[in-house]
Amino acid sequence: MAGDVLLPELLTEILSRLPVKSLLRFRSTSKSLKSIIDSHNFTNLHLKNNSLNFNLILQLNTDLYQLDLPNLTKSMIPLNHPFSTNIAPVTRNSNMGLIGSCNGLIAISYGQIAFRDPNGPNEITIWNPNTRKHRIIPFLPLAIPNILESDNIHRFSLCVHGFGFDPLSGDYKLLRIAWIADPNERSSFVPHVRLFNSKTNSWKIIPAMPYALVYAQT
Repeated sequence: MAGDVLLPELLTEILSRLPVKSLLRFRSTSKSLKSIIDSHNFTNLHLKNNSLNFNLILQLNTDLYQLDLPNLTKSMIPLNHPFSTNIAPVTRNSNMGLIGSCNGLIAISYGQIAFRDPNGPNEITIWNPNTRKHRIIPFLPLAIPNILESDNIHRFSLCVHGFGFDPLSGDYKLLRIAWIADPNERSSFVPHVRLFNSKTNSWKIIPAMPYALVYAQT
């Protein structure tokens, strides 16, 4: 009977209070439930209703583990992240790193160590460990000369990233700052700044900030 069908608003509210494992199971049962669970509004509602559930993501080499903070007696759970199956062997000049997390999403990078070459092969993905969905960020080369081709042994490069949510635009953004530094050339410390917008799936050039990042190794 039509009267037995739950209103979409009520169904959404009920689903938003269920654990992720249940959502993944219901998501595969019908197109209508999949549409609700995959929507941006539902993600925010589920996050709001489950804000007291804290999990810690730990990294060991190229492996990621989940640890339930309220119950530290449980074992760490291995996570099958996007780079788990197709990741190349880690060499001396490459690595995988956690860029940051925001609202349950995790930004991960894998590839050439930026200290040697900020334009080296590098892949960044935004991953939702709950739904197992991920999104590859298009790589944008910077207008920086290849440090590996330089004869200046004092020159080095550095590249850092930041990941967060902009509540004004309702958009997740990834910040990338890179530059080549040479102690003998002060002008070389001018950073190159790029900002990725998830809604437009594009990078934006940001005028160089009037500050230089400091790198120290101990």
